[in-house]
Amino acid sequence: MMGSMNLGMASPYIEAFGIAKGACAKVFNLIEKEPTINPIKAIGSSLNQPLTVLEFKDVDFHYPTRERMKVLDKLNLKIKRGQTVALVGPSGCGKSTCIQLIQRFYDPQGGAIHFNDVNLKDININWLRERIGVVGQEPILFGTTIYENIRYGREDATREEIEAAARAANALMFINKLPRGLFTMVGERGAQLSGGQKQRIAIARALVRNPEILLLDEATLALDTASEVKVQKALEKARKGRTTIIVAHRLSTIRRADCIVVILKGQVVETGTHDELMDLKGHYYNLVTSQVGDVEPVGSLDMTKENELLNNAYDEDEEQIKFPRRNDDEDGTEAKENKKKEYLWPILKMNRNEWPQIICGCLTSVIMGSAMPLFALLFGSILQILSVRDDPDYVRDNTNIYSLYFVLSGIAVGAATFLQIYSFGFAGEKLIERLRGFMFEAILKMEIAWFDKPSNGTGSLCSRLSDDAAAVQGVSTVTR
Repeated sequence: MMGSMNLGMASPYIEAFGIAKGACAKVFNLIEKEPTINPIKAIGSSLNQPLTVLEFKDVDFHYPTRERMKVLDKLNLKIKRGQTVALVGPSGCGKSTCIQLIQRFYDPQGGAIHFNDVNLKDININWLRERIGVVGQEPILFGTTIYENIRYGREDATREEIEAAARAANALMFINKLPRGLFTMVGERGAQLSGGQKQRIAIARALVRNPEILLLDEATLALDTASEVKVQKALEKARKGRTTIIVAHRLSTIRRADCIVVILKGQVVETGTHDELMDLKGHYYNLVTSQVGDVEPVGSLDMTKENELLNNAYDEDEEQIKFPRRNDDEDGTEAKENKKKEYLWPILKMNRNEWPQIICGCLTSVIMGSAMPLFALLFGSILQILSVRDDPDYVRDNTNIYSLYFVLSGIAVGAATFLQIYSFGFAGEKLIERLRGFMFEAILKMEIAWFDKPSNGTGSLCSRLSDDAAAVQGVSTVTR
């Protein structure tokens, strides 16, 4: 009976074992999975020589989740050291895929990519990626200083190298005008900077690596015209002496490329300079005319005016960076006021829709609470019966009766335990779901300045939605 009682008391924790088993299955499957492209293991060789030639040889590729949709089809492309090559074409033709294959995020299903006549699969991934700098369409900045954001490009970079990279990215001028210079906080995801400023910091982060190959994937697409001119000037300086591969939809940004490659349905259909391709009046010609509406102004654009636009680009941004006022005191006052408030009754009111489950849980809790006194009563009674030595038949008959009482009480307590866990668990989950919905709705209604507070960062808000809402469940459920 003692063993049965303890097994019944242990039943609420069986759920924890089930959850742990389910979580462990995912964790261990991930740990034991051997990635096809492993940048951690020292696999592959280092070329120990400059990367002089990059070549795509009959490359076929489709993404693993879209096997029926071929992105590249027998693509052939050769890029020499120091060239600036632009990849253009309609959306979905495979331009950005080429950028990802060069970094070996994927391996082609057919053909091969070669650096200096060596298959990309035979080159050490870390060695290769250290020689590549990437600037994407949307710059990713972290909620720290400009200095640290640039240093993420190469962690052992000195301050002089970071300043040189910022200067080369045409960013040092506006950085020096900030309140703390390089040590100015950029805000979460760079929210305190303009689009052009963020992009130039991203360019500086790529340049601090001193890369041999510079990959520019739609680096100016999301910028306005004024910011585009500034960033374009920075890119002009950055790609000198480097192999540069540009993916662009704005064809005005690639006019000066040494070679423009037009990709259509995963194949190279045209190559040449801007003037050569315009004279062909083929696919590139159609792309240009569709953007500007009239070919004559584009074909006869005065390069002197374009140079003048770039040379006269502002060295610093006119936008003033707005920093949120210090809110340490404000947060502290708000926290003190919140501690004085009583929230138990509002929480219970939010759970009023589950009153049948809560009443059932309370009644079954009374049954579970009376289990131990009942057990003591039955145990004392059966000990009294067993102490009778004169009448064995009396002892046997009454022992059988009390054993039946034990069985019935065990069944009743077991059923009450199940109902209590189910009822309170159901009510608690509904409370969490409702509470998270109200919190998320309230977050979306907040003014932008509210998100500038350090206590209202993305991580903190996600923690409140996940952990704080779950902690409230203890009001109406079994606490574990």
